[in-house]
Amino acid sequence: MKNQSLSQTKRSVAIICALFLNTQVWAQIPSGYYNSTNGQSGATLKSTLHSIIDGHTEYPYSSSGTDVWDILKVADKDPNNSNNVIGLYSNFSMNAAAEYANGAGWNREHVWAKSRGNFGTSPGPGTDLHHLRAADITTNSARDNRNFDEAPTQYVDVGGNYSGTTDSRTSSTDWIWEPRDEVKGDVARMILYMTVRYEGTNGEPDLELTDNLLSNTDQSPMQGKASVLIQWHLDDPVSSEEISRNDVVYSYQNNRNPFIDHPEYVCFIYDTYCGSGGSGNGGGSNGSDLFISEYIEGSSYNKGLEIANSTGSSVDLSDYSLKKQTNGSGSWGSTYNLSGALSSGDVFTIVHSSSDATMKAVADVQSNSGVVSFNGNDPIGLFKNGTLIDIIGTFNGGSSNFAANTTIVRKETIASPSTTYTTSEWDTYSSNTFSYLGSHTSVGGTGSAEIYISEYIEGSSYNKGLELSNKTGASIDLSDYSLKKQANGSGSWGSTYNLSGTLSNNDVFVIVHSSSSTTMKAQADIQTNSGIITFNGNDPIALFKNGTLIDIIGTFNGGSSNFAKDVTLV
Repeated sequence: MKNQSLSQTKRSVAIICALFLNTQVWAQIPSGYYNSTNGQSGATLKSTLHSIIDGHTEYPYSSSGTDVWDILKVADKDPNNSNNVIGLYSNFSMNAAAEYANGAGWNREHVWAKSRGNFGTSPGPGTDLHHLRAADITTNSARDNRNFDEAPTQYVDVGGNYSGTTDSRTSSTDWIWEPRDEVKGDVARMILYMTVRYEGTNGEPDLELTDNLLSNTDQSPMQGKASVLIQWHLDDPVSSEEISRNDVVYSYQNNRNPFIDHPEYVCFIYDTYCGSGGSGNGGGSNGSDLFISEYIEGSSYNKGLEIANSTGSSVDLSDYSLKKQTNGSGSWGSTYNLSGALSSGDVFTIVHSSSDATMKAVADVQSNSGVVSFNGNDPIGLFKNGTLIDIIGTFNGGSSNFAANTTIVRKETIASPSTTYTTSEWDTYSSNTFSYLGSHTSVGGTGSAEIYISEYIEGSSYNKGLELSNKTGASIDLSDYSLKKQANGSGSWGSTYNLSGTLSNNDVFVIVHSSSSTTMKAQADIQTNSGIITFNGNDPIALFKNGTLIDIIGTFNGGSSNFAKDVTLV
């Protein structure tokens, strides 16, 4: 790969991630319904939205009176046949009057699987129409409580009264389910609604997102995969059908799905997954969010945790919490809610109140909370607005010790959180090593959690080129990635170019048109006349990883107007 960009100069690349913002008011939102959210974001916005939509009118799962069957017949009515309902995952049109009908009819799908929190079909989460959908019986069974994620195998329904090939996907190896493209955003916004509506009050479960894949037997009140669901929300905007359905459910339940009315709220609350991040802190790194930078599991009460901020800006800690899973099994238990502000380049340190004097001397907080009463087999998670963003240990990893009687310090080349515990990210020191506590340095050029598009040339004639940069801190296998083009800003993603090879850290990959200038071709890794490199200024170009959009130039479905004509963007 080339060690210099197309312009052959060293430079610092600033990435501007365009967030999905859609503030058009199409729905029949009651006047003043969301007024109390003005100017809010993060945990504050999440809490306010909960107050707005909490306490909705509940209907029974089955009843001789109005029940969820009856409401679904209205909410999920087939627009082409008023006597039928449409299956969420299969798109099968099914006789609405056949309520289950001994397996010959249709069923009620809990999009947030009812076993994830074990709430069953009880009023509240078990009968909430904002996440209950009509579903073909066997397709509903196939989805089970699988995590939502990109999946490899198209699902073919071979049983029941309604059968055939669907556009949903599953896997024979991973416990995952991918809805058809037309409803991916709908599914994401239903899941997001549940995380705001059910916050553990009034005896209800506290439902939260996770970026981990849960097993089929795990009844933790979590649903994954957070990063994928947020991306589906961004990729599949709110449709008129979704807006109409929100109005129908509101007419019964008297509460609304705020993420349909205000899609921008998603990134105001779950900005970790919307591409937010700082702009550098002078230390050579540019982290996407806070991360756990040190863990001390020493003798007796010598227990401590350190959290570092390498985002480039001050962070409000009230959005964050620490949680412990005891002995690597069960649900997240002991919780410590953070508060205050953490400046960029600074650390937050919490130690046990009976720890060594050396530890307490540098601590921001001394506590006997269960979260600092851990042993070497208790995973510790850092959560942002209820979503896991960083972890020490493996959730549900069992009772074996992963870090007993040690101090572990995040390597200087790591500047961002990860929901997977990777031992290679940590330096290990002997028990009761306290000398690193209270400060942390992140250097080494790890400025991004992923590779990204760093340059776009839309020049005269065939002078077209793209550059990808790797600032992750590690070599990247490019076979997981592809580039796609949407012609004239409308329709589906069209021309595709699948990448291959390896891209080293701090290196770039350059692809240019085979008839471009000799200056461009001299710097290219690939010369091609693929449709991906015959773009004009109104063709969005996107970088995908394993089929999931991770970076874009232009706006998908942004129309035919030029956004970058006859220019070079860096």
